[in-house]
Amino acid sequence: MTWLLWDGRQNMAHAAVRTMLEEATVPRDRQFRVLTEFRVSASQSLPIKASLFVRGGEKFALRHPGLMGDFWIGSNGRQGWFVPAIGQTVIHDDFGRTLAWAQQEGVALPDLQLTSLLARFADQYEVELLDDAPLEIGDATLCTHVRGRLRVNDSRAPVAVELWADRASGVARRVILEWNLGQAARGLSRITLDLDGNQPLADEWYEPHVHVTDNSGTPTSIPAPPQAEPALK
Repeated sequence: MTWLLWDGRQNMAHAAVRTMLEEATVPRDRQFRVLTEFRVSASQSLPIKASLFVRGGEKFALRHPGLMGDFWIGSNGRQGWFVPAIGQTVIHDDFGRTLAWAQQEGVALPDLQLTSLLARFADQYEVELLDDAPLEIGDATLCTHVRGRLRVNDSRAPVAVELWADRASGVARRVILEWNLGQAARGLSRITLDLDGNQPLADEWYEPHVHVTDNSGTPTSIPAPPQAEPALK
């Protein structure tokens, strides 16, 4: 009987992840706050804040601080692109190249495309369904809470992932990725994504030229998005 209950909760956990993945592929805009934590010593971590914009499973744009200032990295659904704080925009059909460009800026940035994360989670992690709970005390929205441990040999992948999604809609509201560093090791230790809005954005937002800055650090052109929706769905 115990193994039947465990197997049932495993199936429910995988079903919850599939629901999150299906919702994440819908071509609507979502905005996330990103907190990246780098361990710089045995007792100290350096927090870095970034902003992630996604539209379904094909388009995204990430604004991230780098050594020379904020850079943008993203995809318009056809090409990956990288807009450095200083220098020439680079565009390539291979998105892996865009991650390499970011790393040249001094940032060990994993693929933060939400659909890719969820797909890998379903395939590469032992998943566990936890009790439904709100994200914060006093939050009226209950979330489906799923936790996973890496079950494949991949030193670059996070060893643990936690997901919270709106129980009614399947919208991912929080994702936590954790890497297993040795006691004295330095490097990327955690990334947290928190849903920050669902404001519709112009198609151009996912094109690199929108994020090219002038000497003042201001984007040369930003399409005005439509008015934000009144509530997250």
